[in-house]
Amino acid sequence: MRTRYWMCLALAALSLTGCSGFWKAPSNGGGGGGGGTTLSSGDFYVINSATNEIAGLYVKAGTMTALGTSQKLSASPIAITIAPNNAFLYVSTLSGIFVYTIDSSSGQLTLGNSGQPISSDPATSMQVDSTNSWLVEGFSGTSSLFAIHINPSSGLLQSNQEQPVTLSSSGLRQVAISPDNTTVLVAMGTGGTATIPFNAGNANPFGSVGTLGVKGSGGAALSVAFDPIPSGGTAPRLFYIGETVAV
Repeated sequence: MRTRYWMCLALAALSLTGCSGFWKAPSNGGGGGGGGTTLSSGDFYVINSATNEIAGLYVKAGTMTALGTSQKLSASPIAITIAPNNAFLYVSTLSGIFVYTIDSSSGQLTLGNSGQPISSDPATSMQVDSTNSWLVEGFSGTSSLFAIHINPSSGLLQSNQEQPVTLSSSGLRQVAISPDNTTVLVAMGTGGTATIPFNAGNANPFGSVGTLGVKGSGGAALSVAFDPIPSGGTAPRLFYIGETVAV
C-alpha cells in the first residue's frame, strides 16, 4: 500500500489558516511513516482555495506525477483528512464535508455519497480515529466538537446523529486524535487546549472535557499533535501544543 499524505494551499489569501496541518502523514496504522525514504514518496492530496479543487500527486525520488485530473469542488475548501485505512478522503468546504474514495492502486479520487455532503458543518479541522469509524470535527465560532459515526467499509454515515461535546471556547483551530485512540486534543486559540477522553466503542465516544491554559500571557493555542507509538509501546510518549507567545 502506498503511503498517503494531505496538505492544503490557500493561494488566494497567501495563508494556511484553517488547514488541517500544512502536510500530514497518516498514523502508522494507516500507511504513515516510520522514517527513512518512505516519508519522501507516496500520494499527496492538496486542496487549493484559489481554484476550489483537490489535486492528487504521486511523489517519488523528488519527481511528481499527477494522479489523474484534479477534482473540482462546489465551494471553497477549508480542511482535509484521510482515514487511517487509506480508503477514504474527507474534505471540508463552505458547503459541508464531502467524502471521496481512494483507488488502492492508482490513488485517484471518486466523489462518494452521490455527490452530497455527509455533514453540513464547515469544519475548520477534522481527523478520523484509528478504527476508521469516527470523523471528529469542529469549526471556529461554535463551542462544540462533533463525532460523526462513519462506516469503515464505505466511508459513509453509520448514523445520521452527530455526537457533540461542549468546549470551553469557540476559537477552535486544530483537532488531533492520539494514535492509541484514547485522547482528543483541541487547540482553541486564547481559550487554551481541550483534552478529551475518547472511546470509539461508546455511542458517544467523548468523555469529560479538561482544559490546559496557554503558557504565555496573551498567547493562543494554534496547533496540536501526538508522537507516534514507539516500537514495542502501546501509547504515544508525548503530545505537542503550538502556541503564540510561548515561554
